[in-house]
Amino acid sequence: MRAWRLVPGVVALVVVVSALWGRVVLYADGSNYLYWILRRRSFYWSSYEHFFSRSEAQVITQAPVRLALEFHVYPLPWLIALYGVGLFVIPNALWMLAIYRQRDEQRFWYFTALYLVTLCAQFYAVSESLLTYALVALAASMILRDVEPNPRRAWAVATISMALVASYEVTLLLAPLLGLFILGWWWRAGATRTGLAVTGPLALALAALGTSTALAYVTIRSHAESAGPTTALSLHFLLAGGHAVLVATLVVVALAASTYLSGRWRFAVLAVAALAVLVLLDPHHWAAPNVAYYARVYVGVVLAGGLLLVAPRFVFGWGPRPSAAPEFVAPRLLVSALAILLTVSFAANAEGFGAWNKSLQRIVTTHHGVLPFFSGLGRSVQQFSRYGWFWTTPEQSLLDQTHRHQAVVNNPNPSENFEITPGVPSSYLSPRYFG
Repeated sequence: MRAWRLVPGVVALVVVVSALWGRVVLYADGSNYLYWILRRRSFYWSSYEHFFSRSEAQVITQAPVRLALEFHVYPLPWLIALYGVGLFVIPNALWMLAIYRQRDEQRFWYFTALYLVTLCAQFYAVSESLLTYALVALAASMILRDVEPNPRRAWAVATISMALVASYEVTLLLAPLLGLFILGWWWRAGATRTGLAVTGPLALALAALGTSTALAYVTIRSHAESAGPTTALSLHFLLAGGHAVLVATLVVVALAASTYLSGRWRFAVLAVAALAVLVLLDPHHWAAPNVAYYARVYVGVVLAGGLLLVAPRFVFGWGPRPSAAPEFVAPRLLVSALAILLTVSFAANAEGFGAWNKSLQRIVTTHHGVLPFFSGLGRSVQQFSRYGWFWTTPEQSLLDQTHRHQAVVNNPNPSENFEITPGVPSSYLSPRYFG
């Protein structure tokens, strides 16, 4: 039976390997961010002032590349891979820590289901939300265990909370929820018995989470790009592949409900979720790459709601106690089926983007002048609209170069053609990046 516990680890391994192999970090704004990190030799924030509200998350995800530059590591393929470490390896590793802390608990499959929901948002390379979700899950995993807080655990939660101060706007929901968990954790341990060594870091954690909530509120009020729930639930979101997010959400809700039910009622809610998973057997219902852009906030809402659904039992002891019966087999079958389908979807998209990226490399190295839209950039308009982002393709082409004198892909008219020109010296990365 313990072999089933390998499911989330295998999923994370497939996601990370396929993302690095397909160079998914160059998808969408990923190429733009990496390009400017290399040009400036420093951490990069968007030109929008409000994005400083994500600075902690961006420092963590960009740290591998920045350290490499400090140690004078310049080969572009290495730097692209190191950026992948920040964007994919770190969040997935944190999720695995959160999940496997629950390996002997009923919560194992529940946390795995919450992790699977994030697969619908992972393809969007620059997404500070991924790190935010992983940090919240790790803190919740530490708190929800039936273990009293000690100084080591309290400082670990405080450190995570400080990293969430400037992570992503959905902390407007997640930070207060995590604060509620901390208060419940402290109270159950005996608030009057805990000394300063525990109370101090927990108070620091609550202060950090309060700051995170306020910063998220100010950010959302100041700029519409924060991708509010109305955007995430829009018709475009559903057309772009949001069915996978909704099915994964239903699985999370069913698992939460099953912890409070028994007998036929438990079987019924899990059976409904299993029928929903069957929808994903049709590849047309898998998450498309661009669904990640619209799903970021929605996935955060699911994570917040999912943790809130199990809070009464796991934090405050309300609700029925787990029975002494053997582990119910339905949750692991349901979650494993969802894992297979969403992982295949992610890996297929990563392979498709990798092929698109190679076609762009061939163009950069063999063409100049004006290139017709259909010549090499995609076998069809649909392929380009699936993997190409008009405003980031120039930076992606720069990162695909092997020599500094090769062409740069520009985009004067998205509907007609791409202009490939030698460019001016300021358009290129430093010569040290090329052989």
